[in-house]
Amino acid sequence: MRRTGRPKFPRHFTRPYLYCYIAILLKSNLAGFNLTVLKMSNQENTTKSEDFNKGKLLLSWSFPEFTKYERSKRWYITASAITILFLFYSVFTFNFLLAVIVVMAAMIVLMREKADPRDISFSITERGIEIGEKFYPYRDIKRFSIIYEPPNVKVLYLEFKFKMKPRFSVQLENQNPNEARKVLKEYLDEDLDRESESVSDALGRWLKI
Repeated sequence: MRRTGRPKFPRHFTRPYLYCYIAILLKSNLAGFNLTVLKMSNQENTTKSEDFNKGKLLLSWSFPEFTKYERSKRWYITASAITILFLFYSVFTFNFLLAVIVVMAAMIVLMREKADPRDISFSITERGIEIGEKFYPYRDIKRFSIIYEPPNVKVLYLEFKFKMKPRFSVQLENQNPNEARKVLKEYLDEDLDRESESVSDALGRWLKI
């Protein structure tokens, strides 16, 4: 007697695309999300800038909260087709978690499309680093790394000592990377093992998300 049940698809069929959708949700260059995580993970150790003696300002610049890409009509058609494909797949295989991830990813892309990125101020001082309205003493930061491959990749990565251990990426914009490295090395260890941008950043740039 022939057995019936939910259809079986090769495991590798969804894996690359599933990683793409997860990358949308977890991209480290979504500064607004990362700032929220940092605030939640260590509320006691972060201090409002006006309430703390930050020391002498050594370096400062601003960077956009996220990168807004120009997408062609072909991009939207392809993205819509992939989204519909995986929604159908999640229904046929009863993979409702995948369906939730797909819907959330689509919503994030649409919201980012309509919103304009706000500028976030970034400052390096004698006592710590200021990101937006929050100040982080050097004791809360584990290390830093700089990846500079202009014109597309100009990023400063900061790794924090918080329990959630978020990695925060800061676009260098027109800032001299050598100057930033020289200042930070006076207070933090440099991660010399990192030689390229994070996978999520590279994937996000390639997919224009």
